[in-house]
Amino acid sequence: SNSIFSFLTNLKYLYLYNNQIKIIRDLAFSNLNYIEVLDLSFNKIEEIKYSFFNNMLSLKTLILNSNRIIKIFPGSFEKLINLEMLVLSSNSINNLENKIFAKVKHLIYFKLEHNEIQIIVPGYFADISIEN
Repeated sequence: SNSIFSFLTNLKYLYLYNNQIKIIRDLAFSNLNYIEVLDLSFNKIEEIKYSFFNNMLSLKTLILNSNRIIKIFPGSFEKLINLEMLVLSSNSINNLENKIFAKVKHLIYFKLEHNEIQIIVPGYFADISIEN
């Protein structure tokens, strides 16, 4: 397996904040099937690709604030069907693809402040179902 965490299959919480992570290799988190919390904040990540969170069906909290994220590729969050908290604040995001959050149906907490977003299109977040 390509995953550096391949032997930690029962891992539920992974905190990698405040490192110098710039690139996440495809399948880096592929064997973390039971992960519930992933904190990658305060790193140097510039893009989020579809393959990063592919097998993380149990992920509830994804923290990506204070990176250098410019681009989030379509489909990046579509496998995160149980995601409740998504933090993307303090990055360099200036554009979000339409329907980028289409499969994220259980979001309770969503932070996007301190980015470089210039335009919000009507219906942009229509597919997000924020729960009370």
